[in-house]
Amino acid sequence: MILQTLPVIVIKVETFHSVYRIRKEASEMFDDYKDIVNIDDLCEMLCLGKNSCYMLLRNGSIRSFRVGRVYKIPKKYVIDYVIKNSQIGA
Repeated sequence: MILQTLPVIVIKVETFHSVYRIRKEASEMFDDYKDIVNIDDLCEMLCLGKNSCYMLLRNGSIRSFRVGRVYKIPKKYVIDYVIKNSQIGA
C-alpha cells in the first residue's frame, strides 16, 4: 500500500520544485521593475499591447487596484499570472 502512494508524493514534490523554479526565474526576470507597476510596465513585462493588458486587468486574470483612474499592479500578481499560465503551472 505504501508503494502505491509513493509515486503520487514524488510527483507532487517534483511539481512543487518545478513551480518554485519557475517562480524564482520569473522573479529574476522582473527584477528591474518596481514592486508596483503601471500599465506601461505591464505591457513591457508581458510583451502585450495596452488593450490586451487592460482586458487582463478588467477580467481579473491579473489582480490589481486602482488609484483614481490609474491601475496599480503589484509585481507579485504579474508573476502569479505568468506561473498560472505556464505549462507547468497550468
